[in-house]
Formats: sequence, C-alpha cells, structure tokens
Amino acid sequence: MTMIKPVKGLDDEFEAGLESLVASDPLKVLQTIVAFESEDDPAVPVARAFAAAHPDRDVTVAIVGPSGPRMGKIHNMIEALPLAERRFVLFSDADVRATPALLAESARAFSAGADAVYAMPYHADAAGLGGWIFQVAFNHAFCLPVALSYRLGRLRSFAGAWMGYTKEALERVGGLSPFANVIAEDFSLGLAAARAGLRQELLREPVRVSETGTSPGEAFAHVAKWASVIFWSWPAPVLLAPWASPVLLALAALAWAAARGGPLAPALAAL
Repeated sequence: MTMIKPVKGLDDEFEAGLESLVASDPLKVLQTIVAFESEDDPAVPVARAFAAAHPDRDVTVAIVGPSGPRMGKIHNMIEALPLAERRFVLFSDADVRATPALLAESARAFSAGADAVYAMPYHADAAGLGGWIFQVAFNHAFCLPVALSYRLGRLRSFAGAWMGYTKEALERVGGLSPFANVIAEDFSLGLAAARAGLRQELLREPVRVSETGTSPGEAFAHVAKWASVIFWSWPAPVLLAPWASPVLLALAALAWAAARGGPLAPALAAL
C-alpha cells in the first residue's frame, strides 16, 4: 500500500503520526508520501528528519507547489498521487496515528476485494471542556450514526482522517481532480464512489485522532466549522435529523396534546 499524507502546518501529533507508520509496518512494505505546498512549511523539517532517520523505509517528502484555485488538501493529494507506486492508496491526515491493527485491517479489506475503505475517526482522551467537546463530536455524534448507517447498508458519511482507494476505483470516479474545489473532498469522493457502484467497506478498526488546540474556544470553532461543512454538503438530512430525537418528539407530542386540550399522561410518559 501507499500512504499519502497531505500536510499544511505543524500539528502536535505530526511527528508521532509519522513514527506510528513505522511501528505499524514491521515488514517495511508501506510507501509513504508526505506532501507539502511549500518548502517553507514548518512541518517540512520534521518530515525530512523522519525520512533521514529511516533510510530503510520508502519515504518521499514531496513539495508539490502552491494550490492556486484548488482547495489546499486535495491539491496535495492530486499532486502526490502520481508518485504512488502501489495499487492500494491510503490517505491520512497529519494529526492521526496509525496502529498495526488499522494498517492490517486496511490491507485485509483491500485483499478481500474492497474498492474503497474508510476508518471512523475516534478522538483520543483529552483533558478539559474542549477535549470533552471533541470526544462527543467524534466518538458519539459521528461514529455511532456512521456505524449504524453502514450496518443498514446506507453508508453515506466518509471521513478523510483515514480513507483508501484502489487506483482502479479512483479512475472510475474520474480521479481526484473533479473534487479540487468541493467543500469536503472526503465526503464528495465517497459519494461519487457509491454512485459508481464501488464496493465500500467501513473498517472494523477506528483511527485515533488528536486535534491540535483543545481549549473550549478552539473546540467550539472546529465543531462549528464541521457542522457548517456537513450542512452545506448534505442539507436535507441535517434539517430532518432533529426530528429523530425522542426528546424532541415527546415535547412535540406534549405541546400537541396541550393545544388540543387532550390528556397529557401519554406524552408525559413518553417524555
């Protein structure tokens, strides 16, 4: 497999994330491409030091140039893809850590015939209110509905923290270039794969993420950004989602009973 890491800026977990790839690949068969827009990126020296420290590994630090009109992350992915020498291509964010189980699970899924694989992002323990916000957003508000949707055969949520495609699958959706200007390349790419009839698999092993900056303000800003991206990517389910809340439905039933002057006991029992 080839691992492509599109990077911009130095995240707290960046170096540890690179080292986790080494620890997860004892057979030394993984090709790793770390893609930056500019040599001036503060994470470049860390990536070069990592490559120098592991001369027995297939590691490339690629400077792919300015993104121009493209979105930055997908630009790095597009430019790094021609450097991928393996049939199976994984994409991973800078702030995630690989594990032997996650890498092995990805290989198993590809070997079993999957065209595309995705891991659910699971936020590591983090202290304070901001850490709690991240954990709720990742581990409950995202992971549980995604797992349920996959079990029901309606996987429609895709996270770029850890995702992979065969080269043939990428060709069937027209490559990465059609997604150069979408607000969420992981979501749009996953939907295109579903429309193309590709075999998509949600991995049984989550990918652990750890956001840089976990103060309450930073956490709220991140979650608000993700909420906006999700809404503008797929507005109908977001607008309808509150009506799947048992508490909201019970309150609506209570208000309806009160307005009609009927008995309140059933609605109160539901609430």
